[in-house]
Amino acid sequence: MKKIIRLSTALVLALFPLAFTLPSYATSEPDSNPSISNLSANVYLIESGDVLIYGMYDIPYAAIPDNPANDTYIIRLLDTDGSTQIGATIPFVRYDSGYNEGVFSFYFAASENLTIEQTYTVRISQNPAHFANPQFDDFVMNLSDWTSATSQDRNQLELTLNIISLAEELEIEHDVTLLESSVGGTVLSDPGGETYFRGAIFGIQAMAPDLFLVQSLTWDTTDREWSTTQFDTYDSRFSGTSIGNSTANISATLGLTTVSLMGLIYALPIIVGSVIVSSIKYKKAEPGYLVSALVLILLVLMGWINPALFATAYQLMAIYIGYLWFYSRS
Repeated sequence: MKKIIRLSTALVLALFPLAFTLPSYATSEPDSNPSISNLSANVYLIESGDVLIYGMYDIPYAAIPDNPANDTYIIRLLDTDGSTQIGATIPFVRYDSGYNEGVFSFYFAASENLTIEQTYTVRISQNPAHFANPQFDDFVMNLSDWTSATSQDRNQLELTLNIISLAEELEIEHDVTLLESSVGGTVLSDPGGETYFRGAIFGIQAMAPDLFLVQSLTWDTTDREWSTTQFDTYDSRFSGTSIGNSTANISATLGLTTVSLMGLIYALPIIVGSVIVSSIKYKKAEPGYLVSALVLILLVLMGWINPALFATAYQLMAIYIGYLWFYSRS
C-alpha cells in the first residue's frame, strides 16, 4: 500500500507542471475575419532615414473574450516575399481589451535600413496558445500607401492629419474622447487620446509634436559665434542703387559721411523732438526714449547708423533701465 501511495505521489508531482504548460484554447473565434485599413507609411519623422508604417486593425468581437488581444493576437510585418518577418507588434489594450478597432504601428530607425516604397504584407495572426486551429489574415500594402513627402516638416504634418482621422474613427467606434480643440488647433485629449496613441505608436510625441498641447523641445546649447554679418548686410543695402548714389553725392557735397548726414536729417530731430515732446506732455522723458529706441532700430535696417554708435546707445539704455529698477526711488 505504501508503495502505491509513493508511486501515485511521484506521478502527480511529475504531471503537475504540465497543468501550466498545456494550451487552454479558451478564446473563441472572431465574429468575422480580422482586417487592416488606413495603411500609411511616413519617413524622416525623427531622423533622416527612419520609417513609420501604421494603420488601423479590426478584430471583431461582439462578446469580448476574457483574454486581452495582446495575448491572443499578433500583428506582423512581412517582407515582399510574404514570409520573412521584419517587424512585429501586438494590439494596445485600452478599449474593448484591444479587440474591435485599434491602431498599430511599426517603427524602424535609420540604422535598420528599411527599404521604402515596397509592397510589404501586414499579417494578423492568432496565438497558437489560445486557438486550437490558429488562423492568419494577410493584407498587402499598396505603393500609394507610401508618402511622397521628403521633408521632415511635411511628413510630420501628414502623420498629424492621419492620426486625427484615425482618432475620429476610434471615437465613434468606442464612444470615447480622443481629441480636443486648443488655440493651436486639434490635439490629442489628456489623458484619453495621449495615453492611447502613446501606447499604439511608441514615440508619437517626437514624430508628431503638434498633436500634443504640451510639447517637449530640445534646447540648442551649442556655442554661438557672434559677428557683424547681418549689420554689414544692412550697411550695404543701398550700395550701387540710385538712393545710395544720391545720398553719397549729397554727403560728399556737404563734406559729411552718409551716416552723419542721415543722423542730422532723421535721427537727431526725431530723437530729440520725441524726448522734448514727451517731457512737456507727460512730464517725463521715458516715452520719448521708447520712440528713440524704435528710430535707432529703423536706422540700422536702413544702414544709416554707425554700429558702434548703435551699440553704445543701447548699452546706455540698458544701464538706465537697471537704474530705474534697482536704484530709482520715484
